[in-house]
Amino acid sequence: MRNRLRLPRTVATAVLSLLALAACAFPPDGSSSIRFTTPLPLQAGHRHIYWADPTADWTPSDPIAGTATIGGANLDGTGMTTSAVTGLESPCGVAVNGTHLLWANRRQDAIGRANLDGSGLDNLFIRTPSGSYPCGVAIDDSYVYWANHGYGKRGTTIGRAKLDGSSVEAGFVGGAVNPCGVAVDDVYLYWANEGASPASGGTIGRARLDGSDADVDFVQTDAVLPCGVAVDGSHVYWANTAGGAIGRAGLDGSAVENRFIDGARWPCGVMVEGEFIYWGNAGEYLDPSGRAGVGRARLDGTNVDQDWVTGMLGICGVAVDPD
Repeated sequence: MRNRLRLPRTVATAVLSLLALAACAFPPDGSSSIRFTTPLPLQAGHRHIYWADPTADWTPSDPIAGTATIGGANLDGTGMTTSAVTGLESPCGVAVNGTHLLWANRRQDAIGRANLDGSGLDNLFIRTPSGSYPCGVAIDDSYVYWANHGYGKRGTTIGRAKLDGSSVEAGFVGGAVNPCGVAVDDVYLYWANEGASPASGGTIGRARLDGSDADVDFVQTDAVLPCGVAVDGSHVYWANTAGGAIGRAGLDGSAVENRFIDGARWPCGVMVEGEFIYWGNAGEYLDPSGRAGVGRARLDGTNVDQDWVTGMLGICGVAVDPD
């Protein structure tokens, strides 16, 4: 069930205006849409795509805390719900395995977790250091990883913990520059570096799964405030958030295509699964004039659909059920 309350413009502006902290932290400018939702689980018997929607919870003084959500749809784009998981605190990035959904919980400096049906909500499943402001989360068979974006764009580390939440290593990999988004394959951990400023340009960092051989500038890009990274058997991909594009490079860091897919609307989060690449067009979360939506294209960059799934207020982070 979804109810929307329209506030007067002056009240809404006072409630929802924010300081622009980063690509993961631009405010909706004067939006008057506020949601209050109850969980609506996704259809059983299907694979799903999920997205983190922090928009309703995005306020400086926290008067409506706990109203952000994880939304989702069947992997064919049908059966969309804005509230697969409700009661979240400012999610930024989402990951899924066979049993749980996890997300980076910026405002509370934590990694949150819930069961796939939305039950068992734990916004503080893993506590990260004060001021870490995590944005971006990834899972492999043993660990959960996250990017410590840092409040006020001061993050320098990638954290990890065991899948049960134990053995937390908040500074597992150092040297990052305002990281926003993480991905993992069988050999390496990847992250997107926003850089010290928009003018400095973003990079993609990489390290081995034991944290060694870290290279913060593994891929040099022209991305402006990139937030979101993904990897498959042939390429690493990133969301060029302020640049409105999805980029990619070979797994050795060569053959950089900064605008592999163009026309995205403040993309925040990217995911590769099967024959398709998916990304989140951030909507009200980053760009009040833009429509939120999940974008999709084939892996060769054709058949681009910027509005493959719509109906949410905002997105920062996408994930797909494992095959």
